[in-house]
Amino acid sequence: MTLNVYQKEKIIQALIDYRKNLFDGTDSQFANIFDLSASVYNRLKKGDRDRLISDSKLVTIGRKLGVHWRDAAPWKIVKTVVFTTITTELEYCKENSVARIFCDKADIGKTTAAKEFMLKEKNVFYLDCSKHKKRTHFVRALAKLIGVNDKGSLQGVIEDTIYMLQCMERPIIILDEAGDLAYEAWLEIKAFWNALEGYCGWYMMGADGLKKKVENNLRNQKVGYAEIFRRFGSQFRSVVMEKSPIEQKLFYTTEAEHVAYANLPQGSDYKAVVKQRGLRSLTLLKEDIQKSQRANLLPLKPAEA
Repeated sequence: MTLNVYQKEKIIQALIDYRKNLFDGTDSQFANIFDLSASVYNRLKKGDRDRLISDSKLVTIGRKLGVHWRDAAPWKIVKTVVFTTITTELEYCKENSVARIFCDKADIGKTTAAKEFMLKEKNVFYLDCSKHKKRTHFVRALAKLIGVNDKGSLQGVIEDTIYMLQCMERPIIILDEAGDLAYEAWLEIKAFWNALEGYCGWYMMGADGLKKKVENNLRNQKVGYAEIFRRFGSQFRSVVMEKSPIEQKLFYTTEAEHVAYANLPQGSDYKAVVKQRGLRSLTLLKEDIQKSQRANLLPLKPAEA
């Protein structure tokens, strides 16, 4: 993909703003998060834009930072019940350096809430565990995330990661799709938590599978699960999962209508959009609305008599 001057500048400015407002480490550590050298980042800060970064790398940076430049109206984040619940819990975990687990239905906005928090608060690090399931991959990905050199011996990477987090002001690690982690990676969370108690907050998220996995291993007394569960509050937090089927249906409809109302053009029949699609997924609702917008197929409210 080839980027124009405006697109490149928007991504670079987002990178500089993120460093200034949301990251406590050094410029070198920050540059490492995005696979940049410290010298390249320093030149970017000073306004030098002369072919320092390839377009493909800029695209990756822009994706990580949520940068968009399309003419279409940006997707509006709605403070749904799920969004508000997760944001409140993340604030609490960050401020008090404690850990919690949130397990609930898929596609209700968990990841959206976590990523939005990451882009608004300082020293928040989001890791998609489904992409880093094994112990080695998990440890090195976490190190990379906070700006530590992820090369070298695994023990050295672990120690550097712990030290870096201890030096930050109230960091928090968000572990999304945590149910995908291999057993050895799961045990590593306990080791990190022990070393960082009082220094770092943790927030683990997943769908039904995470809860079942933890419950089964607790029942089978598998080493490490009881200890981690206690450290993460000894409770599965949720919004939807414990509701009755009727309550869930009403909840999904209400949340979907709020999202549709905020993101559809004025005059669109947002209730009809939700009803016609019959969706119980905010992720699919977003995709559906955007497809309909592009095809100009959105229903309008009936004209008033």
